[in-house]
Amino acid sequence: MTAVENDLLAATRREAAAGAKIVVWPEEAVKTQEAHRSDAIAAAQEQARRSGIYLEIGLRVYSTTAPAYGRDEAILIDPHGKVLWTYQKAHPIPGSEKFTPGDGRVPVADTPYGRIADVICYDADFPAMMRTRADIMLVPSHDWKEYGSAHTMKASLRAIEGGYALVRQDAEGVSTAYDNKGRVLATTDYFTTGQQTMVAYVPTHGATTLYDRIGDLFAWLCLAGVAALTLTALTRPWRPASAKSRTETDRSTD
Repeated sequence: MTAVENDLLAATRREAAAGAKIVVWPEEAVKTQEAHRSDAIAAAQEQARRSGIYLEIGLRVYSTTAPAYGRDEAILIDPHGKVLWTYQKAHPIPGSEKFTPGDGRVPVADTPYGRIADVICYDADFPAMMRTRADIMLVPSHDWKEYGSAHTMKASLRAIEGGYALVRQDAEGVSTAYDNKGRVLATTDYFTTGQQTMVAYVPTHGATTLYDRIGDLFAWLCLAGVAALTLTALTRPWRPASAKSRTETDRSTD
């Protein structure tokens, strides 16, 4: 994976030189053994410091420790080369990702470009987890051809609900940047694009939304209403249809 990491570092230098302030690698961009993890992070720290950017890298760390034998991490590094967070994927895909899940606490960092937060790929499918006060949500991801486009489009709902810009950098899928209304700012398809780099100008100030304030309250009220109507129907006195007909006939006769 040394060649892969060197290529990512070179692309990071190129985009930083062109004016990028935040660079995001996709999920599991670099696969490394536990023993070499610190070296991979150190190289990224040096690049962030030299380029003066915020750099988030995706690591798949392999270890010999049972039962998970590894971790799926996203690490944000500031322009001084300091690690601001090490986030571990909270929702491994059932049946295909066998590693220890993280604690589900979404990291947030205050920067000159607003409050930046982060989750990894499938985490964004869980709305409750995504109710985070942020201006920009980073979602490094790794999909497959048949699902990448749909999965990225689904993530746009989180941007609308949360009132933040969302950048989903997707290996083997469709990378897209959305504003806080879910509008596409930039997009690129891994399978149809030769240059695997997406550049986007995203808003650095989020918005407060109704969903951000009340969450799933409306949905729960709907369920409560259905339950109340069902209970009312079950507890109302019941009369056979024939009895009702006789009563109406009697009234008409009178």
